[in-house]
Amino acid sequence: MILSILLGVSMKRLWMLMNTMQILCNIPLLSIALPSNALFAFQSLIEISKMNFIPKDSFDSVLSHLGVSTADGNSTGSFSTMGYSGNNLVKNMGLVFLALVAFLALGLLLLLTKWLANRIEW
Repeated sequence: MILSILLGVSMKRLWMLMNTMQILCNIPLLSIALPSNALFAFQSLIEISKMNFIPKDSFDSVLSHLGVSTADGNSTGSFSTMGYSGNNLVKNMGLVFLALVAFLALGLLLLLTKWLANRIEW
């Protein structure tokens, strides 16, 4: 809502884009026979949607410092074909998980700062 007020545009098209991307990223997981070029396009789309700009090895080291388990179960069939290394949600989310944690920490820091500013009289 804030973006629509600031930019003066509707966010409906952005939400439609996100919904379409979710559907396209999950089509290969339905175990439907797809041509190899379509699978390659879907794998590229999944890598883009997971925002994998940081190599997975450094991501695993950051997660281990946070105390998050990166142990995977066995991935089978179309999940391993599409690059999902297992059923660990945090590891499959990739950089999106770190961004979510960073935004939550920033929000908590801002709330704490606001609370402290209200408690201390200038």
